[in-house]
Amino acid sequence: MQLNMLATELYGQYSTETGESLTKAFEDIYYKTIFDRQQAAGHGGEFGRISTHQIQAATSTAWKGKNYSERIWGDQRKSLARYVDRIVTSGVIQGSSNGEMTAQLQAAMNTHAYQARRLIRTEHSQVASKANLLAYQENETPRFQFRAVLDYRTSEICREMDGKVFLVSDGKVGINMPPLHPFCRSKTVPYRPDDELDADDTRVARNGSGETYQVPASMTYRDWYDAHVKGHADELLAEQKYKNGGTDAQQYAQYKSALGKKAPRTLDQFQNLKYTDPAAWDALKSQYRSQNYQNRKSGE
Repeated sequence: MQLNMLATELYGQYSTETGESLTKAFEDIYYKTIFDRQQAAGHGGEFGRISTHQIQAATSTAWKGKNYSERIWGDQRKSLARYVDRIVTSGVIQGSSNGEMTAQLQAAMNTHAYQARRLIRTEHSQVASKANLLAYQENETPRFQFRAVLDYRTSEICREMDGKVFLVSDGKVGINMPPLHPFCRSKTVPYRPDDELDADDTRVARNGSGETYQVPASMTYRDWYDAHVKGHADELLAEQKYKNGGTDAQQYAQYKSALGKKAPRTLDQFQNLKYTDPAAWDALKSQYRSQNYQNRKSGE
């Protein structure tokens, strides 16, 4: 009961602070979008100030069925409470030590920390889109363009959406405005035809090493991928390592457990060997199978 009361108290504070963060983000993005548009046009103009009511309405409106508060209280707190109840109850029945139960609860909390980050980043994305949409309407911007992030981490749906143009009157979060999925990093910008772009108009791209560089603003994701990723071994390797990172980490843990110091020292070394050195990879797999056999034979 005390653990559940503590979880309720903590999630109440989390909900309040998340709401304050989203409210500030909405206001900042709304005015910055208007400023950027007027700066690009070379002149200022009148625009409406947003009210507290408008901000609250935008940040509390349900997205994909729930707003941020409902996601916190409806999903995370309840599931965490179930984790706590299951760990403590089963631990008492099975005679688990305090250390063992602490480790299990630590694992549950780490999972929920990830879910919390995903929730906040995704909710921030949808609030940013709503602020942009309101600013587009205020500026009488007729159309907007979907912009994905130019790196190998971008989802397939955002890759396909990159560069597409929509009427502001048709703008809808989750359909043609971010977020299209959890952790979505895409955004929208006021649309400018290619013939109105200058040579100095660029957008940012990121290579497999995390370094950023500039490409023409008119370049779409597919154009960028064909020019800067396809045919470039280092970039394709970085993409493959990222996409298979989760399963590779689990596999590496198994190899590390069986082989000990004979296994590659890091996950990065493990992936490099797996994807770039077929002969060494075959040898490592053979060594792993042999060690597993010896372990089973000795009862380890």
